Amino acid sequence: MPNSSSPTPKNYLQYWRPAQVNGARADTAIGHSSSEQLGKVIAGDTLWIVTLFDGALTLCARLKVEWRGPREDAQAKLNTDDVWEAAHHVIANEDIQPIRDVDLSDIASLLRFRSSSNRDRLNVTDGRVDGKQLQSMRELTPESVDLLQQRWNEGLVDAVVQQNISAGAGFGDPKVNKAVETAAVNYVTSWYRSRKWRVVSVEARKCGFDLICTKGIITQNVEVKGVQGSEPSFFITQGELKQAEENPQFHICVVVSALSDSPQLIQLTGAEFLETYQTVALVHRASPLNSLQAAPVA
Repeated sequence: MPNSSSPTPKNYLQYWRPAQVNGARADTAIGHSSSEQLGKVIAGDTLWIVTLFDGALTLCARLKVEWRGPREDAQAKLNTDDVWEAAHHVIANEDIQPIRDVDLSDIASLLRFRSSSNRDRLNVTDGRVDGKQLQSMRELTPESVDLLQQRWNEGLVDAVVQQNISAGAGFGDPKVNKAVETAAVNYVTSWYRSRKWRVVSVEARKCGFDLICTKGIITQNVEVKGVQGSEPSFFITQGELKQAEENPQFHICVVVSALSDSPQLIQLTGAEFLETYQTVALVHRASPLNSLQAAPVA
């Protein structure tokens, strides 16, 4: 049982530049961070690491701090000299999860920070955040932590579904799945560009759609679904479903017979998708209501 005098763990929002996040992807997870501002962090605290992709606030990692110390000690613990030249370093506990790109655009304006002044929130314009507001690491309120935790958990479920689809764990051959996905994205990209649309891929952001397509003042956020056969049935993640429900610019492009010589394109707005499709939950995330301990093996 925790000591009653133990300090209450705190949660902080820490900003990483996009290049830093992308540079960390080779390690698949973020288990170490450094900054001159980490001196106030102690073991038991949590860093919510965010970045900005085209101004969109994006949650990339949750780092539960197990240790904080100087650079020299961090080099010894990590067994490498390749660490940032910062006064303070933190290392995560064993609960390290893969880097993800969880779009926070719709809740960025709801986040609140502990503040003695009126600087308790981010200024958000059209879903975009000015990076200057994130230069200082700030402590989150419990309500904001709950928002981030919920969105992080939703992103985890989406990641599991996508991983299963890509890996073919009960969803078909992984090489075929990848080939279908690539062919479908290429087909849709070519379709839009041949009609004078500007197409930008945001697949790596995992934001609930694959392409941003613009033509004049019109913008479509396009999720591409590739199907090997002729029946337009496919998997959809919670994040993509949320886009269909809340984003008026969201479109789904379904490419059937994607690997054939004559693929066919079906285009739906989010509203049309919700009217014409029914969804069945195939994955649920189970979390214990209370602390559980594994029983010893007999």
